[in-house]
Amino acid sequence: MAKKKSFPAKPKSKNLDVLKAWEKKCADVKKFNDGIDKETAERAKVVERVKKMKAK
Repeated sequence: MAKKKSFPAKPKSKNLDVLKAWEKKCADVKKFNDGIDKETAERAKVVERVKKMKAK
């Protein structure tokens, strides 16, 4: 299973291009981590369904 990515450190630079690139990286990391959370939730649902089937 994929590990969650950590957010990049905020740059000390006041350069707008650098800050915009940092914001984009943060957005990409958030999107990636949300995808993992969604996958994990779906996998948990499947596991529950299988447990119920085995219990019958």
